[in-house]
Amino acid sequence: MKPRHCYHLEDYSNNLIDGYTMLEYEKLEWIRKKQPKLRVSKYKSLNDGGDKSQTPGSSIWKRVVLPSSYVGGRMFMDQLYYDGMTICSKMGFAYLFITFTYNPNWPEIQRVLAPLHLKAQDRPDVISRIFKIKFDQLLSDSTKKSVLGKVLAYMYTIEFQKKGLPHAHIFIFLYPSNKYPRPEDIDKIISAEVPDLLKEPKSYNLVKAHMVHGPCGLGNINSPCMKYMKCLKYYP
Repeated sequence: MKPRHCYHLEDYSNNLIDGYTMLEYEKLEWIRKKQPKLRVSKYKSLNDGGDKSQTPGSSIWKRVVLPSSYVGGRMFMDQLYYDGMTICSKMGFAYLFITFTYNPNWPEIQRVLAPLHLKAQDRPDVISRIFKIKFDQLLSDSTKKSVLGKVLAYMYTIEFQKKGLPHAHIFIFLYPSNKYPRPEDIDKIISAEVPDLLKEPKSYNLVKAHMVHGPCGLGNINSPCMKYMKCLKYYP
């Protein structure tokens, strides 16, 4: 017999999918009916695909243009690109590039999901909400509290990869007086070394748990990276 919570999880996932498809359908239907108000007449030449007098009626198609307000559409992505290029042309090159990654072992996540015997990917609503709270705090610390220096401007994108776990890429533009001109200055905020276990035990354990590959190999043949008794990432 399957655990009882599995049925609840299946119903919950179906409700999420049904709700999402209903919302998307309503958005697309509204856009299709409001094409005149969206001023798509300038795309008329794209609809003239040939001599319609020789085209069967069933083969004549009508182009529906998705505006830049439709998230995920071509014009939406183009607008984000243009905005980013405009910021770079005004501010210059971004000085800091920060990647903020979701951690399924966050205590807030485990406190909610552990009693239900669920994994992080089973509740995208929970992980997205907690990720957004932590991400907003990171932006506040970086921009308003000037933890890394006085910020002139910033832009970011949030992506969902693998099993739906989010991560963010952030570009930060600093004032000229707050930049890090020397390698020694960069070393103060960036480290590519494993911290010392005796001096920084907390940092050492965090790096060991989240930023080191493995353990794999003969010591852990059940690691996801293992295939044919070898690591797919070619780690020893």
